[in-house]
Amino acid sequence: MRCAPQVLACALRAIEHAREVTETEAGSATDNPLVFIDRIGTPPTDDAPEAFADWLRQQPTDSVARAVVSGGNFHGQPLSSVMDYLAITMTTLASLSERRVAHLVDEHHSNGLPPFLILGSGLNSGFMLPQYTAAAIVSECKTLAHPASVDSIPTSAGTEDHVSMGTIAARKALQVVHNARRVVAIELLAAYQALWFRRPMRPGAGVAEAAAILDAEIGFYDAAKGLPSTDRVLYPDLAKVEALIASDLLAPSPQPSR
Repeated sequence: MRCAPQVLACALRAIEHAREVTETEAGSATDNPLVFIDRIGTPPTDDAPEAFADWLRQQPTDSVARAVVSGGNFHGQPLSSVMDYLAITMTTLASLSERRVAHLVDEHHSNGLPPFLILGSGLNSGFMLPQYTAAAIVSECKTLAHPASVDSIPTSAGTEDHVSMGTIAARKALQVVHNARRVVAIELLAAYQALWFRRPMRPGAGVAEAAAILDAEIGFYDAAKGLPSTDRVLYPDLAKVEALIASDLLAPSPQPSR
């Protein structure tokens, strides 16, 4: 609990680094070979390919050779590495989130909250199964967080002897991000439910702002209010919270500096 700010700061830096590298690589030349026309001379202003081809054939061979550079800009290692980095960091974020959910549903660690965040738990399992779900998702993330960029299998009769596995790394990272969003949604739903049992205490400004949005979208579960204790299907509510996270509506509003 006490290390959450430090760990989340690492997650934020990883996201920023992954964005920076992705944007840089998206704007980079990846052709092979690269042809630097200015090393040859001034090409014709005519845009027709035939005119350029005729001009190129007329140039000295050594000039053309100097203009052609065979490099490895097509290699996807920069993206592969940061996608693995992102997957590992987001797995850590999801893991911390699940542990906070576990504390909320455990009466031995929740400082007075009812078992599984529900009154009369028993036939009503409350938030027991969402924590199961979060634990299963985090376990999946741990498997997906194994780096793809460390693997390579030679192809093309040994010519292509090292590849980045960047597409695998990117697909895994995308799945981990989706998984982490779902775990955080479970935590928000559980924390929102826990607020009912803390009344008349009031949350801080940022939490109150988020709770007001959830009041309009979801509402507290009836059993928290002492009403008949029946299980409630939680999947639709979880989907709503995921959508709210994706939309940035739950992001805190900027606070005035002091």
